[in-house]
Amino acid sequence: MKRYSFLTAALLLVFIHSSLCAAQSPEERKRELLERIESLRPTEVPPRLYRRLFGLEWGGWITETYTDTHNDVNASPNYAFREDVRLWVKGGVRIPETLPKILGKEHYVYFRAKNATQHEHRGNSDNDGPHVDMLYGASDFGRLKSHIGRRFYALGRGITYADIHDGADLEVDLNPILAKAFYSKTLPHEHNIDTDAPGFDKHYNRHFFGTEAQYLKIPKHIPYFYYMRTWDRSDETPISHTEDFDYDSYYLGTGSRGELFIPNLRYCNEWIWERGKSRLSRSIDSARIKAWAVDLGLE
Repeated sequence: MKRYSFLTAALLLVFIHSSLCAAQSPEERKRELLERIESLRPTEVPPRLYRRLFGLEWGGWITETYTDTHNDVNASPNYAFREDVRLWVKGGVRIPETLPKILGKEHYVYFRAKNATQHEHRGNSDNDGPHVDMLYGASDFGRLKSHIGRRFYALGRGITYADIHDGADLEVDLNPILAKAFYSKTLPHEHNIDTDAPGFDKHYNRHFFGTEAQYLKIPKHIPYFYYMRTWDRSDETPISHTEDFDYDSYYLGTGSRGELFIPNLRYCNEWIWERGKSRLSRSIDSARIKAWAVDLGLE
């Protein structure tokens, strides 16, 4: 069977997911986002170039969600219909081995657009988009890989940090250590996670710097360590000049993941320490941040 690489047309994939469920907490919505990103990560792999110099692919998906909740007091319905539409395209170039190695092995660009709508039973409607969901360039130089643009950035298991933001990263294979570092910032239309801050609606401006090292020479186990620093540059338009809602913190994390005893018995663990400072509400004084978290899993 002949394989075509110059123009590979990916079928339009439509995933329709209907559910009746109660209102989700922010943590549940975050987990749902991460699961969806992981399930769709294959669309971001480099295009199939085979022996050609150039490859192009495209596709998309639609997610439909129906939520219905009832109030036991007056039996009034409260349903909402949500639709998430995303379209993607990617194109790549393979560098011939006859050219200098400084030009790398291959490079590609990935673009994804999104549009989200919500309709409620009272007639309220909200349309978020169309937005650029992802747009980044990727380069593979062998032991060195890099990305720049709007994409999914994460550290460890994604508890400390995992989101689609604007930024850049580098990944270096130092055998037996895989090291990476990134710098990113929140999106222009993103809501502040602190909904008590004045002007939280689409005025979130936080910057992140992180680095992570993984040790790859232990069979069936990958221990890792990471550090991340954040800077809050949000414009909250405070009620008075004495109020400040900045939350500046740094994180240290360590953990490991792999298999135990029998095939497919997977485990994970992560330990996180957070320090920093934050302004006290309605005060010019600062408070020290002291927090920690532990995450253990067996699958």
